[in-house]
Amino acid sequence: WALYLYVVSDSAGGAIDPAARADVKALMKAVRTKAGRSCHVEVRADFAKGRSVHATSHAPMSLKRVKEGSGVVQQTLRDFYDHAIRDTPSSVRHVALMFWGHSVGPGGLFEDDNSGVKARSDDGRLNLPLHEVNNAVFHAREELKARNAGVAMAIFKNCAMATVETACEFEGTV
Repeated sequence: WALYLYVVSDSAGGAIDPAARADVKALMKAVRTKAGRSCHVEVRADFAKGRSVHATSHAPMSLKRVKEGSGVVQQTLRDFYDHAIRDTPSSVRHVALMFWGHSVGPGGLFEDDNSGVKARSDDGRLNLPLHEVNNAVFHAREELKARNAGVAMAIFKNCAMATVETACEFEGTV
């Protein structure tokens, strides 16, 4: 098994940064246990003020700063999946994708204030619509399929994601 966790806590002036950091640290600590070593973990976390980090379970516990990519959340998500898939052991057959951060349910995830490229919604927020998340997940699924692996589940630790709209959007992809 592998888990790819994508965290965006850079909206709302970093108000959820402490919770995001605590969850990432707890996950990486769990992976270092005897039971946790059987699961490969890749984490991409975007924090307030443009600080982005990457962590992996096959390296010492350290969060390495990464440069913001194109600034487009969907491309950054796809780039993360490409990197994670490249670093995942070939023995992995099942991958769980997890999203962590602000969301507006069917209106989209993350509210990424750093993107600067995506058009702002009517209420001034920048976010990633569900269909764009699904496009990135579909991309990951196809890349994993080429390695005889697959996306087994998508997990959301985001507000208002337990909806029929979310289930319908990902039907057939996950």
